[in-house]
Amino acid sequence: MIGPIFLRGELIHQFKEHLTNTEYHRVIHNGVDDTNSTTERFELEKLNDTFDAFINSDYPIICRSGSKSTIPFWDYHIAVNRSKYDKEVIVNELLVREPNDQNVTNAVLMAFYMLINERYKYERLVVPIRMNDIVGYEEIGIQSHKDGSVLFRKYA
Repeated sequence: MIGPIFLRGELIHQFKEHLTNTEYHRVIHNGVDDTNSTTERFELEKLNDTFDAFINSDYPIICRSGSKSTIPFWDYHIAVNRSKYDKEVIVNELLVREPNDQNVTNAVLMAFYMLINERYKYERLVVPIRMNDIVGYEEIGIQSHKDGSVLFRKYA
């Protein structure tokens, strides 16, 4: 079963090893979008920089594959930090594999549902890329501007 999990403990070493051997698009790095990035296996410096940003984030969320899978991690991972505003978190890192657009959406939805809830008390997820409404997720409001998007839960 594929599912989101916070990057902690034994998974840290496994995740770094996975990044060493797998090509990804680094769509967001240090809170800045790079949607024109290409798929690549990261050189050591870029690997360490990306990995450090993940493990030092407030909420490093990875998509873990099931125990029967030959691939330990799935196609998208996202690191999120607390904002200076109490009810807001900001996407700091985003790694995806092809299909790029769909996996960006999947990663953002993963972070949204893990953090925008009663448990964590956050109300807004700031993403430094422009996003449009997500079909099938009408309960999520999106306010886009030229520098990014803010996702929030619509209340009836």
